[in-house]
Amino acid sequence: MSYRWVQPIDCREGLKKLEDCSTHLVLTDPPYFIDGMGSDWDHSSLKKRAEKAGVVGSLPVGMKFDVKQGIQLQKFMKPICQELLRVTRPGGFFLCFTQNRLVHRMALSMEESGFEIRDVLLWQYQGQPKAFKQDHFVERNYIKGRISKVERDRLIDKLDGRKTPQLKPQGEMIVLAQKPKEGTFVHNWDIYETGLIDVSQPYLTPEKFPGTVIPVAKPTKKYNHMTPKPIDLLRHLIRIFSIKGGGYLILLQVLEVLELLLVLKKETLSDLKTTLRPPSWQILELKGVWYERCSSHTRRFAKSLGRIEASS
Repeated sequence: MSYRWVQPIDCREGLKKLEDCSTHLVLTDPPYFIDGMGSDWDHSSLKKRAEKAGVVGSLPVGMKFDVKQGIQLQKFMKPICQELLRVTRPGGFFLCFTQNRLVHRMALSMEESGFEIRDVLLWQYQGQPKAFKQDHFVERNYIKGRISKVERDRLIDKLDGRKTPQLKPQGEMIVLAQKPKEGTFVHNWDIYETGLIDVSQPYLTPEKFPGTVIPVAKPTKKYNHMTPKPIDLLRHLIRIFSIKGGGYLILLQVLEVLELLLVLKKETLSDLKTTLRPPSWQILELKGVWYERCSSHTRRFAKSLGRIEASS
């Protein structure tokens, strides 16, 4: 069975539509499960909170810590990983972006579902320092009459400019897992065309053997998404861990539709399955013939790709 479609549906429902052992590669960027970015993700609410001086609940974005976050992430991801194992071909790869401090929970979800953890990659970028001093908390307590001026001065002097425990972020982890192969690498590839990587033409630094640290600048266009991933990074991963012109690719909440179409055009994947939840469209079916109820901007962009035409 051959598919080429994009469906805006909860991935937990969308995965049930896929056949067993039908997918070469899973590339996904699930909710981080920090600061309200969990299964109850609300884009507009998160955007308002993040824009408030870059803090969430009086702490920098990403610093609101709760040990339950990791437990909730693992509980949320495990049944999804079990379904992904079902639809992935033996030897197929599973690449999952994850928040660094919860990477262990993500890896456990994948491993306990039957995947083998092969490595951890690092998308390297230059972030903004988020740690900040505690002086303003002390000042606030003084202003509200909770402490005396002497106590305020003593605490500020003792803190000595120390900041919250968060170094400048310079990368995001990507867990690399693999569905157990059948027999030898050669036998598995002969049957499923999975389990081996292609390093002959990596999209990034083509003159070098690809490594686990992948430096790519953060995307400048957000496409109404809080944590978009660079198109070049995705193309790089797709080239290495999948095959061109065959099989299936699942992208779960990785891209907005415009970025997705760019990847399709540049990498010319022959078959695509994806379950996304972008705000600008309802249905986008890529069969080379039609799309429906897209935003006008998306429609113009899709037409520019040539092979996609609006349905009547």
